[in-house]
Amino acid sequence: MRKPNFDYAKAKRELRKLVKMGVSKREASVMVGVPYPTALLWTPDIYMDADNRISGITLRILKELVSTGYYFPNRNLRATSAYRLLKKSFPVKRVKSHGLVVYMMIGKERIAMEALLRKINLKSVTYGKLGYIRRAFGIKINPRREKMII
Repeated sequence: MRKPNFDYAKAKRELRKLVKMGVSKREASVMVGVPYPTALLWTPDIYMDADNRISGITLRILKELVSTGYYFPNRNLRATSAYRLLKKSFPVKRVKSHGLVVYMMIGKERIAMEALLRKINLKSVTYGKLGYIRRAFGIKINPRREKMII
């Protein structure tokens, strides 16, 4: 059903321009205000190369990794596939400890470990638990620093 006072020719030009710039067809259809099947009909000659672009949850994870150095994903399957995609191009590492998964940039292990310790919110950390977490992250802690954490 056609919308009254809607310029379909302008919408088609705008949608094709957005898709050529790298916006996904689904996102572009929402931006322009046309149904997704219409966007597919208007852009059959424009192919999206999923390997060469980062968007959606992958982009969100990358921004978080760059700004803080770590990311705690929700129990979300798309986060796992996003991690796999990021691992191909960036120095990203995954650690699982105390039932939590942490994605972190290589070189930011200490920051990620401290964030994990804050997140699990243990009232007291024993030397054994700290050693387990430390080994999972692959870092060495000065004995003085270890006493400060405990």
